[in-house]
Amino acid sequence: MNNMDLERAKEFHGHLGPFLVLGIRLGEEALAKLGGTKYFGLKATVFSPIEPPERCMVDGIQLSTGCTFGKGNIEIVPSRRLALFLRRGDKGVRVEVKEKALQEIRQWLEEEGEHSAVQKLLNLPKGDLFSEG
Repeated sequence: MNNMDLERAKEFHGHLGPFLVLGIRLGEEALAKLGGTKYFGLKATVFSPIEPPERCMVDGIQLSTGCTFGKGNIEIVPSRRLALFLRRGDKGVRVEVKEKALQEIRQWLEEEGEHSAVQKLLNLPKGDLFSEG
């Protein structure tokens, strides 16, 4: 993820928080596993709490996958877990945020603030962040 992507996300969302960045990373990971390009033929189902800050990941998923509420190809399912099911046609992938990573992100946000939490999240290896299911 480059600085231009982060600036675009910040402009779209209003600030650059860790759950926005988490959504971008989640969308990028699911799209990479599914193959192909964003926008066309995709449908996203996001599993997320209904309250911010965790729900902010939905904006990151919209930016990284091209699935939007305006196109009607994204939906939110209330859940304690944070996950994305992305599909194109009859092929789909599910990527979930590991509980340990989620706890770390919340702790970083509370103890160190947004900027530090974002930086740590950007440097967290995807193997420590996501599980497939």
